[in-house]
Amino acid sequence: MEPLIINHDTLDAAIKGNDMLVVDMWASWCGPCRRFLPIFDQAAATSTDVVFARLQVDASDENQATFEGLGYTTVPTLMAFKGGTLVTDTSGALGKSDLTTVLDTLQAA
Repeated sequence: MEPLIINHDTLDAAIKGNDMLVVDMWASWCGPCRRFLPIFDQAAATSTDVVFARLQVDASDENQATFEGLGYTTVPTLMAFKGGTLVTDTSGALGKSDLTTVLDTLQAA
């Protein structure tokens, strides 16, 4: 399935409305973010039990404020939630192995 496109208004509903959710916080100017997008999309397309969502940090001041309000300063950032609770997160240049680690941690929680 395609990743959900969320923003500052819909983040909480996405977290509460999905048993297992992985959120990719990214920015259009970020090279590592753009390189990670196809990896994230491929995982989303093959997942049956985890919902994937994408929040573009630089799309609005409100999105940026939400990102910073969560305590993050580096994109890309992955956040994984289970039952509405943050299970794990990771920031920086991400690859397939990083996503696999996040998904394994999420499944085991």
